[in-house]
Amino acid sequence: MLVKDFIDNTLTSDNFNKMVVNLIGHFGAMVREIEHNRPEFSQIMERKLLWTDDNALLGAKDFPAKYNAEYGMYFSTEAYEDNPTFLAFKEKLTQFQEAVKALPAEISKEDKGLIETSTLRNLFPVEKEDGKVQMPRIFAAKDGNVQVLTEENYGFNGKRDLDFYDMFNTGVYSFEEVAYYELNKEDGSSLEAADLKDFDCNTILGHLLVFMVRYGYTAADFENFVENFDIIG
Repeated sequence: MLVKDFIDNTLTSDNFNKMVVNLIGHFGAMVREIEHNRPEFSQIMERKLLWTDDNALLGAKDFPAKYNAEYGMYFSTEAYEDNPTFLAFKEKLTQFQEAVKALPAEISKEDKGLIETSTLRNLFPVEKEDGKVQMPRIFAAKDGNVQVLTEENYGFNGKRDLDFYDMFNTGVYSFEEVAYYELNKEDGSSLEAADLKDFDCNTILGHLLVFMVRYGYTAADFENFVENFDIIG
């Protein structure tokens, strides 16, 4: 199963708001990290180079969400349905869901396409021994833990938790690229639709979405960031 197919199968009206809250929590944590501990990234916010300069979205840093370490996700027990930040992120996730549904069913494994210039190819192995392109592999455990196979010349060879990677230790990448990554079970076999009933799909989905939308929820979001990224630093 490809990541995009997992999203199509699991992002529903039943868990949509929960995913929105989790995205707000993680985005808010990133903004706070930049403001307090990462001065070298401050111009991203000051020059409005991130995919948004919407005050409602930037309000994520003050949104009433609490981190649950067991799941690696943010939750909220307060009323938030009318919160401007919640409404803004809900609209962004709606746009993302529509964009993922509109993606082609598959891309050629022999066509480097989305990953030929990707900064992530330095992190996650993408080529088979015969030189043909293989999409990076993500592994999901039944309890919701998500790992990605990491390139050995990055200094770590093997699987590593997906949430280890953030905007401070990866390059810039598009959600469209990650959508075609292969999603596997822990043993390396493909995760299929029939398997989903045995997995904590909400937690898996939460981790995947946070990783995918870091640089934008739509192609336009991503392009806006890339246009300005060369002046960062």
